[in-house]
Amino acid sequence: MRLNKREQHIIDFVTRELREYGGSLVLHDSYMTKYRGKDYSSGHFDYPEINKRMKYPKLHVAIQRPKKEWLSTLLHEFCHFQQWVHQTKCWKDYNKLETLESTANLERECEKMTIALIKKHKFNDVIDLPSYIKMANAYILFYQIYAITDKWYEIAPFSFKEIRDCLPDKLIRNPFKFKLSDKLMSLYLRKCYKRKK
Repeated sequence: MRLNKREQHIIDFVTRELREYGGSLVLHDSYMTKYRGKDYSSGHFDYPEINKRMKYPKLHVAIQRPKKEWLSTLLHEFCHFQQWVHQTKCWKDYNKLETLESTANLERECEKMTIALIKKHKFNDVIDLPSYIKMANAYILFYQIYAITDKWYEIAPFSFKEIRDCLPDKLIRNPFKFKLSDKLMSLYLRKCYKRKK
């Protein structure tokens, strides 16, 4: 894996911050990270409270994806780590309530932190910020679809240009109060689930 200076700077920054808490970064040479032996996601944050065998937090990111994609996933998962470190209200609500709304709010806060991080460290020379925000909106709005279908997506909503094009390039305020148009609802339902043959 070849990284330019700015891309390596992101890795170094995250690794340095994790080390302050005894944490580490695991880059998976695969399309999906594994969790409990199964393909899980493009990245995830593992921490002692949910994994009793751990003493320290770990960030997992799958790198067999376009660089801009996995680097933005890395920053997103790093911001989950920051939520855990600072025990934000959304983090506490998520762990206490475990509802779809608290999960969507947690993810929305994480996206807000990720956007702020990209701006603060000028990582927007590596990650296209307006494009990232549309992807973030596509992701957090999916929780409305999940509430209806009770099924997680099979294909990520942010991977579809048609969905991204329907969304603003400013982060939405509330994932469950944003009104999905009929067109957007239809796109989510048609694109994110594989059709049975």
